[in-house]
Amino acid sequence: MPGAEDRVKGLLHDATVWIRGPETGGRSGDPQLWGSGFFIAPGRVLTCAHVLADAPAGSGVWQGKPNLRITYRVRPEHHDGSPEATVAGRLLYSLPAHDPAVPLDRGSWPLPDLAVIAVDEEYEHPCVWLSDLSTPPGGASGQLGYRGFRIDGGSVRGRSGDCAVEGTDEPYGVRLGIEGGEIKPGLSGGPVVDLGRGAVVAVVKGRRNDGSGGTSVQITALRELWSPGGDGQPYQELIRSHDRWHWTVYQRDRDVTRTWAGEQSKLPNTSGDWRPEDRVEALGLLAGLPPAPDSGTVQRLVDKACPGQFELRMPPPVSWRDGAGLLYDPVRKSETEAVLDYLLRVAGSVQDVARTAALALQDWALERAELRPELVRSDLGRLAVVRERVGVSASRAGAAGHTGREAVGLWPAPAPDPPPGDSTSAFREEPAPDTADADPAEPPVIEAAAVLLELRDDWWLEDHYHWTVRLVGPTGEAELVGVGEDLAVTDLVQPPQEVVDALNRAFLRADAGCYVAPFEVLVAQELFDLPFDAWRVNGPSAHESESAGCVRPVSIIDQRRHGPYPLERSAVRRVSGPPHAAGPHPRMLPLLEAHVASPAPDVVLFHRGPVRDGAAGAALRDALNRGFTTVVWSRAEATPEQGEQMTEGVRRMLDRISSPAEVPAAVTALRANHAALPARDHWSRHLAVLHHDPDHRPVPADLLDAP
Repeated sequence: MPGAEDRVKGLLHDATVWIRGPETGGRSGDPQLWGSGFFIAPGRVLTCAHVLADAPAGSGVWQGKPNLRITYRVRPEHHDGSPEATVAGRLLYSLPAHDPAVPLDRGSWPLPDLAVIAVDEEYEHPCVWLSDLSTPPGGASGQLGYRGFRIDGGSVRGRSGDCAVEGTDEPYGVRLGIEGGEIKPGLSGGPVVDLGRGAVVAVVKGRRNDGSGGTSVQITALRELWSPGGDGQPYQELIRSHDRWHWTVYQRDRDVTRTWAGEQSKLPNTSGDWRPEDRVEALGLLAGLPPAPDSGTVQRLVDKACPGQFELRMPPPVSWRDGAGLLYDPVRKSETEAVLDYLLRVAGSVQDVARTAALALQDWALERAELRPELVRSDLGRLAVVRERVGVSASRAGAAGHTGREAVGLWPAPAPDPPPGDSTSAFREEPAPDTADADPAEPPVIEAAAVLLELRDDWWLEDHYHWTVRLVGPTGEAELVGVGEDLAVTDLVQPPQEVVDALNRAFLRADAGCYVAPFEVLVAQELFDLPFDAWRVNGPSAHESESAGCVRPVSIIDQRRHGPYPLERSAVRRVSGPPHAAGPHPRMLPLLEAHVASPAPDVVLFHRGPVRDGAAGAALRDALNRGFTTVVWSRAEATPEQGEQMTEGVRRMLDRISSPAEVPAAVTALRANHAALPARDHWSRHLAVLHHDPDHRPVPADLLDAP
């Protein structure tokens, strides 16, 4: 009888398709074969974007017209005796986005080189199981398999083989060594499966010229599917549909036919205490929740459940599923304990918007916790913060007859909570549990992360800089996110893509819920007047629809004051939310008069012009050396009329806050309010802020010069 690995290959075989275009044109003649693909969710096929490169001009393929042909294997008895079925498909997403007017060669298509094809015709088809791991493929066994199609003797034929990981090419490339045959033309877009875990981990991208192997793209590259400004979350929609399908099929078919979870449980690398059957149910329940709000929220809940699981080599988590996938091989606790801890925290974080689904997830996790030691059960029980509503028949964990399935049934998910005014909407009167460690996803507006960009002089090239981007935690711990050199001062008006990418990665992890991480820039005075707040960091975050200074606090930190060495620092108070008055207001003092005043914690210096050099530059340097901590100025020279308007506007802003620490957030709110005004009245777009918290000392980059 075939072993578990062979049965996983069989499941892979059933979900793999071949792709061709309109009836005319095409590279491979008749029958056409542009490449391979595989079903990842109902009506969704994943392939390589370069597979569509041969689309004839005017075919509309790149414009999303349903002119693709998707052919897949079927049981002849289910399809009029034919072993194949063909349906129409249309391009839904491509990574990266492609302009068909710009020709690209198939062999040089840039990473991630992925495309998602929609099949609108409803019909039954299997789907592969996508890995939830964030680490590069390989695993304990390192043994992978691939599947796809090629032309042989004028006909399309399937081709499978074994391969092993030979190395990775960041961020998403995986080099494959092939055993038992080479990767043939037509296999591009086919799945690569980890045979030790029973999960698809990559997509075949290309082959080496000598036939000794090829390249593939990690499945985690799908996390780059996003819409600027938060208008839709295509990756989360895809992955939730994937998990709902697998949970439905597992519940329906587990006793009568093979399922991915059932076969995974027989593989050697799935022998831990968190079983594939547990995973498919947990991820199915997570798929019934609203999408995760942002990467920072997911990572914070993972860190609370089991600190230290995320590594810089991993792509940031985007969905609730990605967070659960970070908890393989946890430190200091079992996988089951870590995942249940995380699930309960997720349930608590969404209870206000999806109480029914959150309660179902919480009940399932608590029931699963009944199998753990008493101390573990007690710790997990304290995280159960979702309250029942009267009339909602979701039983508590451990109740007689409750299996975790009856409460939720098959998908679609249960109906939402009763509307306001419904007789079942009152909360049950019962003591609230201890929530001291529940840590809902809504983060505090203080004691949170910031993103620090540092620019340091290049010793050998004038007006060039080394740069680092760091994620700085509340107690001063700093994690390097990106580093580079040879950055010209002329590049700093609009930053180069490598700097933007590093900032994207950092903000994606630092933002959480309503908390928008501050952007702190550690530079020398010669760079103070550069428009860092005008940078557009349009990454996969709902907060990046405008320039940085309109959506997050941006502040300059004086590099000279902090010196070229790291220093321990106490907890940082960062204010990211809207300013609020709660006591005496900061006093505004003209920068050019600072030399006759004494530094005080409530003084904010103000200047109506640049401060890089000249009299204002000298006054600023003297003020900083003497201990003044907060300065607001205009990067552009102002006319007398504009200057008066600006002075009065800043004075009113200070009257609405209670501390100089709130100035960066107050200026952000001011810019956002002025964004719709004509340019001549939008004077706040020229404002810059320098703020030094006496308890806050950023960690420099500690750059080393190469010998």
